Amino acid sequence: MRVLTSNTYPMPDELRAPFLEAVGSRLSGYVALLQLLGGANVNVGADPEDKPASGKWLTVGYEKPNGPVPETFEGWLTPRLWIKSECRRNLFSFVDALSWHGEVHAEVFNRLENYRPSLSGGLNGGNGSVVEREEMTADIMVDADDDTYYFTSFYSTRIIAAHAA
Repeated sequence: MRVLTSNTYPMPDELRAPFLEAVGSRLSGYVALLQLLGGANVNVGADPEDKPASGKWLTVGYEKPNGPVPETFEGWLTPRLWIKSECRRNLFSFVDALSWHGEVHAEVFNRLENYRPSLSGGLNGGNGSVVEREEMTADIMVDADDDTYYFTSFYSTRIIAAHAA
């Protein structure tokens, strides 16, 4: 797994980047997903600059909201996790691509359901959790620039800083 950075990722809060890395590590070590992706093609934070030889990859990031990331009265950060599967169009017919993306996102759901990593960072670290899958795109989309099919899903999260000692 490579951790990719841009001017947006990792996000400025000291626990958001460790949470994103933990999710990426959990997915990149999942055999069923690796078989569907044709290798360890899980990218954290941004799409890969060099597309993998298999022509199939997964990107894990945060939704880019307008304005600040929501926080609750209890001090929980609640950024939405964004998962995008992408594949070269020459690998699949539209129908087969739809099936492949469905399988990938089913395996992502299986791996992330009730996931609660401990996080290092900040003064005392903290905890994160994937709460639920909130939504998915209605259909696969086409990226004409990259000549790929892609599909996205969104998960609600909670990231909680440990109390100061």
